[in-house]
Amino acid sequence: MIVLLVTIAVVLSFLCIERKEYVWPKHERIIFALVAFWAIAIIGATFTDYLSQWNSRYNPCNSWWTAFFLLLYIGQLIRVTRWRYLPYRLRMICSTGLLFGFVLNKIDVLGDMAGNIVHWTAVIVWLKLCIDILNKEFLYRVKGEIVQPSEFDLRLKKYLDTFNYHLMFALWYVVACIPFFVLYFLSDVISAFLFHVVRYRRKVVHKNLTDSFPDKSAKEIYKVERRYYQHFCDLLMESLKYFSISEKSLRKRLVYKNLEQARESLKNGKTIGLYMGHYGNWEWVSSLPLAVGDVSQCCQLYHPLENKVMDRLVAYTRERWGGVNIPAAESIRHIIKLKQQGKPLVIGFIADQVPLWQNIHYWTRFLNHEYTPVFTGAERLMKKLNMDVYYLDVRKVKRGHYEAEFKLISSTPNECEEFYLTEQYTRMLEQTINEAPPYWLWSHKRWKRTIEEYRRLFGDTQK
Repeated sequence: MIVLLVTIAVVLSFLCIERKEYVWPKHERIIFALVAFWAIAIIGATFTDYLSQWNSRYNPCNSWWTAFFLLLYIGQLIRVTRWRYLPYRLRMICSTGLLFGFVLNKIDVLGDMAGNIVHWTAVIVWLKLCIDILNKEFLYRVKGEIVQPSEFDLRLKKYLDTFNYHLMFALWYVVACIPFFVLYFLSDVISAFLFHVVRYRRKVVHKNLTDSFPDKSAKEIYKVERRYYQHFCDLLMESLKYFSISEKSLRKRLVYKNLEQARESLKNGKTIGLYMGHYGNWEWVSSLPLAVGDVSQCCQLYHPLENKVMDRLVAYTRERWGGVNIPAAESIRHIIKLKQQGKPLVIGFIADQVPLWQNIHYWTRFLNHEYTPVFTGAERLMKKLNMDVYYLDVRKVKRGHYEAEFKLISSTPNECEEFYLTEQYTRMLEQTINEAPPYWLWSHKRWKRTIEEYRRLFGDTQK
């Protein structure tokens, strides 16, 4: 029972962590103490064979405890928001160590003696890692101080990342084989849970909608909110399904329109710059190579995920159909290298995110907000490479079915005024959102950068 109570305390401590740039020292000590006590409790209970008397209820290697450890393990992989500021090693011990303990405890093939040796070796390594945490030797981020990891730490992380990748790949593939109707049923359940029980970012969504649509009544805003959470969960399930979806099914569910004009640009040897937003199902758009064929190389700019395992998995899904992921920070070098291969390029830019302060060069009116900062890097790159600029208007036809229409913005970007391309893209995206508001990503803080704060930091602005 003590072990159970300590586990609950550890979980509550995780949930109580606030989103700060470092873990509070007091909270640090509490968490470290709980983790150390947990390790000692497990080892002591195993040594005295105490838990074997209550195998079905309290043994952490059986029953519903297994589900709890797997949840911790998956949480460490996807870096749940409230965990992301915890030191890497702490999350690794709490999840991977306990999962290994479960797996190794089940080794019967090697015989009792060999199984016990492997199990206790894992326990000793785990305890060593706990000691490292208590000594703060491997804290990567504490009060802004960066501590260099040891060679042992880097090796261990590499092996764990490889193991995590193959394990998550297998799990993701199994889930992706579930039929659409089952996934959409799960989506209905999860969306109701997120909306009514967890109330996931309800305040952010509500504020974004009320500020963007002041003419809508409270009842209308509520309906849009509810439909947004339904679409958001559908999007999650569709992204899971995308891992193994067939080409035939994908062609049926995502139809591209007005491709003739885009193909004409490619035949003329022009590179296409494709503006997109976080609207509809933008993940499925990486299947564009199926639509344009072998006449071009399709690419998408992206920001690599901090978690290397999830980054590899997401990259796999986006490159399944022949597309290429280009890190945004190295876009020019990669694009020039691809152009040297002789094929015209189609490069997708998702440009409706919140830019960093130093990347803000243009403000515009957007969704009833007088001053909205927008990305201009895409426009600069399009002009530099003299691309034909299109807007991809993604519309949701019905559940699980989308249309994506190519709309030409300019075939002579160098002749356009400064920020013309950015402004036109913003107006087109705004029109798309106004026609069907629930399908944009409302759960992000889109307007957290204010013009007043910008002027205080950098002086007057361009607009």
